[in-house]
Amino acid sequence: MGDLRLRLLESVDGAELRTAIRTHQQALLNRGPEVVLARPWRSVTRVPIGGQSYAIKEYRHNALRKLAALFPGGARADAANRGFELLGSARLSRAPLVALGVEYESGLPSVSYAITSWVDGVGLRDAFRDVGRDAGPGPRPSWTRLTRLCLDYLTAMHAAGLTMDDFHTPNFVGESGEDGGLAIITMVDFDTVRRVRLTWEHRLYNLFTLRRSFGKDLSEDGLHFLRNTYLDQLGIPHDSALGVALMSSLRPFIPRAAGRRHVVQAARELERIARSG
Repeated sequence: MGDLRLRLLESVDGAELRTAIRTHQQALLNRGPEVVLARPWRSVTRVPIGGQSYAIKEYRHNALRKLAALFPGGARADAANRGFELLGSARLSRAPLVALGVEYESGLPSVSYAITSWVDGVGLRDAFRDVGRDAGPGPRPSWTRLTRLCLDYLTAMHAAGLTMDDFHTPNFVGESGEDGGLAIITMVDFDTVRRVRLTWEHRLYNLFTLRRSFGKDLSEDGLHFLRNTYLDQLGIPHDSALGVALMSSLRPFIPRAAGRRHVVQAARELERIARSG
């Protein structure tokens, strides 16, 4: 291990954390049972620290630069770190970030770590696959329940002044309620969460990335449910100019034909209508 610098955000013992990161590194080398995900740019292990399970996420490439910016401190680090603290204070994650680490080799950052509490649950990607595709003549109740949970979460995240570059199901797990259905979702991977001055481009792009999680097809009824539920959460009438424009903006989402260019252009029109109305 090189020069590992840690920023503790919760009451985790620094010495135990360093030992846990060594366990993480050894597990990756030996492909041990602790390994959850192993890819060239991101690896995840489940490691005990002080009698509890934690997820240690190792990042390279783009995520490294953002996390490295938190060290050694100063105004820039404090500003960046407030986004993580806000994520926890808004209770948007039951897998709170407890520590950040950046490892340096020859004075240069080489690897970064984000350590969160471990949350048992059902991955939302698997949950959506299990309920099947949104099929006509109307969206299935199990599908609408999952979609509503995701939209509730998205609205809460936006209300906290946060956006996420990859708001889609692999970054979330769900926990079951008393009836056996999923009742709450929590974010377990938030390295792309940013604090922003929220615009319609952020809203629309997050809806676009969420839509990609639904599978190949999305029916017209499914699209109406997505649009109407989101408008209800924002308190915008369905038949208002903004509501009608949002429906038009979302229609290319049915075949997953929309891209970033469409999102930007549609968001400009939504911003114009919002300002005028």
